[in-house]
Amino acid sequence: MDIETRLRKLESRYRSALSATVGAKANYLALAGEPCATPAAIERAKSIWQQLDSRKRTIAAQMGELEALEDATGWRPPTAEKSLSRRKHKADPPLPRAFQYRLTLGPIVGSGP
Repeated sequence: MDIETRLRKLESRYRSALSATVGAKANYLALAGEPCATPAAIERAKSIWQQLDSRKRTIAAQMGELEALEDATGWRPPTAEKSLSRRKHKADPPLPRAFQYRLTLGPIVGSGP
């Protein structure tokens, strides 16, 4: 299995782990804020969230090691430009004007009329 294929699989696993972690954290926070939730349920939710977060961090570390190996060996797939652009974070699109207002400060300065 080549480095690029392994990296794609790790990226897929990371996205899944991230999604599960976010859901588990939301569940934990919801239980923690619920007055009728039992301490055992809250602790169980916290434990699940922390386990998933640990798995996510482990996958991120594996991705970093694989990218370091890729950089150290100088290996790039034939379509390196396409795959690198896919992996880099793209800037978020601008928010619609309806969302450019702050709750306490009014419109963002310099955002135009």
